Amino acid sequence: MSGKIVVYTGPMFSGKTTFLLSELEAARISGEIRNRNSYVAIKPIIDRRYSDFRSDEEFGVYVGSIDSHSGNSIKCYGAESFEDIYNIVKRIEERDGKLEIIGIDELNLFKGSPSEALEILEYFSHGRNSRVFCAGLDTNYRGEPFSPIPEIMSIADEVYKRRAVCKICGSLEATRTQRLDLVDVKNGKPIYTPSPYDAETIIVGGGLEENIEAKNFPKHIYEPRCIAHHEVPGKPRRYWSF
Repeated sequence: MSGKIVVYTGPMFSGKTTFLLSELEAARISGEIRNRNSYVAIKPIIDRRYSDFRSDEEFGVYVGSIDSHSGNSIKCYGAESFEDIYNIVKRIEERDGKLEIIGIDELNLFKGSPSEALEILEYFSHGRNSRVFCAGLDTNYRGEPFSPIPEIMSIADEVYKRRAVCKICGSLEATRTQRLDLVDVKNGKPIYTPSPYDAETIIVGGGLEENIEAKNFPKHIYEPRCIAHHEVPGKPRRYWSF
């Protein structure tokens, strides 16, 4: 088996994690049939939107789950940095043998430089002949390249760029992630406005859940938008605007 790097990217709510989970679920079933652990799933430890982590003190790792917006889920380990990813993989291989598949979700949320991410992923894939499946955003809420996904796309063997449904017009052309900030609540309904250009780049969040109580409205939510409906107040536009 030859190694490779596969990237699932696009805006939030475009199905990136669903595709990643399908690969990992196939690896899980294959491992059960062959009576071996042939895969590992890893996500950022700061991503606790849909489930929390528990500490496995004996093995020295945090255990949680990768969950898609559609409700699918699979066991994973939590890591803070790209170096942590490397250490977790090495530790699991020392215990269970070589991993055939390595799945990494929300690649934008790990600490470390793009060059470090590239080196580690290339080591796993082309150096160790593992298949590495990654998911992450190619652009941030500003609509600008969001490292390290663009860099990884450039050296990946396969890239699948997903689109979502625009929350405003309903088109199937949503390629941007819109971040919205809570500014008020009137008559039990939240009022959100687009995050300005100079706001913090990384704020972990999701969409606005239905039937949520007013006191629990999140401070920040995300929506998929087409380019025409993507808004970033204060974004510099030197040559054009719309």
